[in-house]
Amino acid sequence: MPDENLGPLELSNAFHSMGYWEGFARSVAALPRRGNRYRHQAFLSDYQLGTKPNKHLLSECAWLAKQLKGGQHVPELIVLLLRSGQCDKARGALAKFIGLCNDQGGRFIQSHPGAVLDLIEGCLGDLEDRDAAILLLNGVISSRKAFALTEDLRRAARLLVELRAPIMLWADWGGLFINHVLFSIWRKQWMEEQSGVEKGGLQWAAEEERRSEGVLLEALKIGPPMLGTILSDLSDRLNAGLSPAINERAAKGTSKTSEKVPEAFISNQCLRFRFPWFEYLSPSEQNFLFNGEWALLCSPTPDYSMGLAQWWRTMESCLNRVLITPLAQLLQSDPSALAADKQQLSEKKQKDEAIFLERLVDPVKSKKLTLSDILLVLNKCVPAGDGKAAQSKLRCLATDFVQERLVGTERLVKDRWLNPRKLTSANIDDFRNRASHDRPVEVAQAAVGRTLARMFFSDFYEPFVGAHEWKPAMLGD
Repeated sequence: MPDENLGPLELSNAFHSMGYWEGFARSVAALPRRGNRYRHQAFLSDYQLGTKPNKHLLSECAWLAKQLKGGQHVPELIVLLLRSGQCDKARGALAKFIGLCNDQGGRFIQSHPGAVLDLIEGCLGDLEDRDAAILLLNGVISSRKAFALTEDLRRAARLLVELRAPIMLWADWGGLFINHVLFSIWRKQWMEEQSGVEKGGLQWAAEEERRSEGVLLEALKIGPPMLGTILSDLSDRLNAGLSPAINERAAKGTSKTSEKVPEAFISNQCLRFRFPWFEYLSPSEQNFLFNGEWALLCSPTPDYSMGLAQWWRTMESCLNRVLITPLAQLLQSDPSALAADKQQLSEKKQKDEAIFLERLVDPVKSKKLTLSDILLVLNKCVPAGDGKAAQSKLRCLATDFVQERLVGTERLVKDRWLNPRKLTSANIDDFRNRASHDRPVEVAQAAVGRTLARMFFSDFYEPFVGAHEWKPAMLGD
């Protein structure tokens, strides 16, 4: 979001994205209402704060759900049906919603997870449908966007316990927790810089930042025994700087022993809810991932190296298919570029660019690139930012190709706020090379490696998923 002061509508949208519902409600009330203009915002405010009767909310939600794509606000509709005692209608709507999600590759549209968490709790209550609850919880935990509210993180952690979720999903929750803490710090700073934010908003942002400690302590108490280790390692690998605070508090927690994972977590359907990019993998890559996930969730031994290596093998295969194979074909089709580099570049420069001049131009060698080699290609194909073009013609061709082929390549190899790198030399060495060849992997390290790989896939395929408009819409802006 921009740093300059915002108008009423922009400020209300900012409050909505940050989960500051009281401020959102006040800013929506100040917007001029004509016809259906800002009707959407009014419903969101009323639903979150419970300021209108259930009958009114149900009518408004039904109208909105018909206007919007992808099942947006259907979870709220089902929850409102339950609150009004219409359990049979709620069951029918839930079945249709799960069917719609299946048709959408396991995706559902949410701006905040609160309503889906409401629905999951309803599935465990009056609807008595644990399988649906598991599917929806997997969809919530797969979110690439940071949770704005500590209460949503708390509820998600309690649901992981209630549904006997595998430890791998606790690592995914850990990624959401770390992103939430960083987001909370940024949100507080941003609100302090806005003249339109009242004192109550600043107090709320500060309180939300402080509440994260309570969520952490509760998660350490109710979660698996090694959750503190997982969170600390994730923080270090994501450069979040939270591991000292996590380690200090982890000693205060007591943990339950793990249980057998319910079969619903291992189904192909559940994988599609858990990984919204699953359909973009090739059939063989889907098999790699399914096998890896099964091995991590159901390992009969304390060594989780096989499942972890399968995850990073999937990443290697995906990058080879999407990037390296077509890039090699392009460079091999233009021998003049290689000839020019051989003639014009110094011996030292040719050695520096050997990945292009020796590996990618060779039909045999280009098929044997490892994940470390691919990382080298990506790093070399991200513009340096100094405006200087590379001297190698092959590298220039490769850079243009990669930038066109992979929208936002920089986010895969450069640290950004709330989106640090996952594909690093250290991670490749630990989770691809050593896990495959020379050492066993304990469950905590496997959980961290898998979550980092899942985050990478979410980043990698975000432009593809985003192209299909799997994002929440706001009517009446």
